[in-house]
Order: sequence, then C-alpha cells, then structure tokens
Amino acid sequence: MWSRTLLLLLFAPLCLAQKKNKETDDEYNKLIPLNEVPIGCKAATNGYAIVDGGLEKCEEFTKEASDETEEDNKYEHFKCKHLRVHGEVKDGKCVCKPNWQGPTCNEYRGCPEGKTLFNRVCADQCRHGGTIAFTQKNVECICQAPWDGRFCDRLACWRMAPKEHERRWKNANNTCVCAKGLKGEECDEVVGCEHGEFNGGYCQCAEGYKGETCALKCTPGVSCSSNRPAIVLGALTLVLAMIFLR
Repeated sequence: MWSRTLLLLLFAPLCLAQKKNKETDDEYNKLIPLNEVPIGCKAATNGYAIVDGGLEKCEEFTKEASDETEEDNKYEHFKCKHLRVHGEVKDGKCVCKPNWQGPTCNEYRGCPEGKTLFNRVCADQCRHGGTIAFTQKNVECICQAPWDGRFCDRLACWRMAPKEHERRWKNANNTCVCAKGLKGEECDEVVGCEHGEFNGGYCQCAEGYKGETCALKCTPGVSCSSNRPAIVLGALTLVLAMIFLR
C-alpha cells in the first residue's frame, strides 16, 4: 500500500500538465486577481483594497486620508500610472477618463457591465479566459497558456511546455502546432532530426548541435550533453515501478 502511494508521489509531477500560465508581470511580480481584493482597507491582506469603487494601495491611501501633504499628489500620479488603465489626474486627484469606470478604469460605459472596449467592440477585459489582475507596476491579466500580453491578446506557444522544452510548439496561423520533427498531443514524440541521426526514438545530434531534434546550436566552448533524457527517465520509471509494486 505504502509503496504504491510513494510511487504515485514520486511520479505525479511528471504526469501533470506542464503548460506555463502567465501569472506574473515582466519583472516577475506575482499578479493579484482583482476579484480577490476586499472592500475597505481594514480587510486588506495584501496591501490593496477597493475604496469608494476604486483600487487603492492602502498604506498610501491611509496616509493621504489622514493628512494631506505634497506626497499625496505623488500617490495620485502613481495610482493613475500603475493602478488604472484609463485614468487621469484632474484637480490633484486620479479619476477615470470620460466614458470609463470601474476599480481600474477599464470598464466602458457604453458596454455591458464589466466589459471593456477593444478595437471598437465591447469585449471581456481579458481575452481568452484571462482574469483581470494587477501588481504595483501595472494592471494586466493572468492568462491561460498559450496566451500572453497585457490583456491575453498575444499567442505565446512557448508557454505550452516546460522551459527546457518550450521550442516543442510553434505559432502557425494563430494556432500552436508541433515544431518540425515532433508530433503527438503534447508534441513530445520525436519523429525526425534537423542536425543529427534518428535512432531508437531519439536524435543523436551532430557535433555542435543539441536539443530533442538537434535544432539548437551548442554554446561555443561548451560541450553538449547526450540527447537521451526520455529513454533514461523511462527506464528509471520502469525499474522503480518493478521495485515498489512487488
């Protein structure tokens, strides 16, 4: 019983989908979903709250409310630049531009509630199933792979696989397809080599090349490792399975 459980724990991560959703900004700050931000700073757990219908950084907002100083104007400019999409400073306060509303000024008054205006058409604030979010740097979206960009409007096929295999997919007519030499549901089956010899389900790369299909050039002065990770991992899995499942 325990041996089976241990085996599952060891290999469960290998079975999980390894698509890379966009969950940080371009400086790797974790995006905070707007729908998880509480009403009022007293309930804030991450330093932000919705106050009077707008997204506020509680530390700065509280300072501003208690004692008006020259720093207040800096915060209003910070808020319009980083916590609003269509905001402007007017009479010393950050407000939504005409026809825009919502906590981050990204809801268009002429569209159904919660919608924005994108290419003159009412649309979700985040395209392709994304979730509106923010960091102290910007308002942008959490995106489901393979989508990227501020509002999940850019296809990023490299997000379909873990970093070491992000070249398995390529963009073809706004769709992700397997790169040359690969096939399968996850594009993880090698069927051809660009600069090497196909042998037993893997590529033996020519000198100076590396990668699953030998498509990558080696770094000058650095020797490339053998291309047999799938076979080694498969053998290791089989051996451990035989030991634990006796």
